[in-house]
Amino acid sequence: MTVKQLISLDASKVRRDSNLMLFYIETFKEAFGYAPNCAGCTFNSDWYKLVNLINGTENLLTLQKEKTMATFQLKKAEGKILSFKKGTVTHRKYDTNLTEEFVLGYLSNGSEEEIEERKKMFSKLPKETKSEEVKTTEEVVKDNAEAKTESAVKQTRKRKNK
Repeated sequence: MTVKQLISLDASKVRRDSNLMLFYIETFKEAFGYAPNCAGCTFNSDWYKLVNLINGTENLLTLQKEKTMATFQLKKAEGKILSFKKGTVTHRKYDTNLTEEFVLGYLSNGSEEEIEERKKMFSKLPKETKSEEVKTTEEVVKDNAEAKTESAVKQTRKRKNK
C-alpha cells in the first residue's frame, strides 16, 4: 500500500484496522520526524496534518524534513548552531540536524583556518557530490523567481512598444 492509497481511505477505517494504523504511524513518523505520543488521542488532528502534507496544501518548506545520509559523522553533537557564509547569504543549522548539502557547504566555504577547524569536528568527512548536477531547493526557487522576473520584464517591454 502506498501513502496516497492510505490517505484516500476513510480515517475511521484506518483507525479501526491495526495494520493500517501501524502503517499510518510509520508514515507519520517518516513525514514529521516523530511519532504521535498517543496515536489514539491525537488521531484526528494528526491524520489531517498528514493528509494536508501529502496533498500539498501545507507549506512544504516548513514541513519538509530532510533525511541525513550517513556519509559524514560528527564527533560530538552539542546542540550548537553551525553557520557559514556563501556569498551574501548566511546558512545556519543545529549540529543535531545536519544535512549532506549543509555539511559540504560548511566544509568548503570560509578561510583555510576555519575549514581546518571545521574538519576537526567530524570523525568521518562527507563524500563529495557533483554540485553541478544536483540543484538545491534554494537554487530551484531562485531560478524560478529569476525566470518569472525576466518574463515580467519582457511583457512590460512589449506593452511599452505598442
